[in-house]
Amino acid sequence: MTNIFEVLREDHDRQRKLLKAVQDTSGDEAQRRSTFSELARELDAHAKAEERSLYAAMLAHKTSQPMASHSVHEHNEIDDLVEKLKDMEFSNPNWIRTFEDLAHKVHHHLDEEEHGVFQVAGKVLTEQDKTDLVAKFRDEKKVEV
Repeated sequence: MTNIFEVLREDHDRQRKLLKAVQDTSGDEAQRRSTFSELARELDAHAKAEERSLYAAMLAHKTSQPMASHSVHEHNEIDDLVEKLKDMEFSNPNWIRTFEDLAHKVHHHLDEEEHGVFQVAGKVLTEQDKTDLVAKFRDEKKVEV
């Protein structure tokens, strides 16, 4: 049976591919605009659904609260960078520098989740929680997309 960590890793892989796809574009081309737009939607929907499923469950346990709070803070930093990029001209040389900051922050966040958060959550959540959270995450993500 699929658990929340497997579903989140699938999303993380999609986000990594989208980051790379944007990095492979240049200037104010249609491909950059559409791929960045898809990435922005994916990051937003994923973060909100993750906060309402996995992080909400982690916040219910004292030992995992600090890590969940830290991850939510990182989501906010990522959101701020996405909004900054949306307000910039795609042809602006600062756009790609800001995007590189975003890519670095997203990669750091995903790695931290996969190599730290998931392990802590795995200790405080029951096996039933881990499978029940899949439906919660998917339902929440549908609402956001």
